[in-house]
Amino acid sequence: MEIGSIADVCTALIAFVGVVVSVREYLRSNKLKRSSYLEPLIEKMKSPGISEIVYMFQYGQFDYKKEFHKSGEMERKVDKTLQYFSYLCYLREKNIISKGEFSFFELEISQSLRDPKLIDYLFNLYHFVCCVEGYNPNKDGIEKSVYSSLLKYAKRRGLIVESFFEKNAFLENDCYHHYLNY
Repeated sequence: MEIGSIADVCTALIAFVGVVVSVREYLRSNKLKRSSYLEPLIEKMKSPGISEIVYMFQYGQFDYKKEFHKSGEMERKVDKTLQYFSYLCYLREKNIISKGEFSFFELEISQSLRDPKLIDYLFNLYHFVCCVEGYNPNKDGIEKSVYSSLLKYAKRRGLIVESFFEKNAFLENDCYHHYLNY
């Protein structure tokens, strides 16, 4: 083999090693950036307002009745928590966070969605918004509804059933009530 050929092979090998090292560093740097993005999301889930509401959902202490809509601060805290849940589901839906990263939140979200009173609250909000905005609840309601990403997540996971999307489901299913004017 000629010296020129050996030099070409060595140059190609060095270039290859350089590319491998660069890709490895890029991936490492990307992981660090993602972890710095994930940390505030985790901290917000642990914040006093949200963690208090999650605890209520998980331990059956959320009491949804017609009067709830006049509760002021409590309703705002619940809505803030559900909005945050929906935001996290949106991040996962759009692959902004990975399945592994979403697992930091999934337990709280799925356990909360097992609270029948929370599902009743979501049912009322869903149909109220569909009615006020003129959406067909069976056609385009979920895409345009409040907490749409959370509702899509709950539907995919089987945490809400098809009757949830029927406006008059409260007439046949005593899990749902008609507390809002829709």
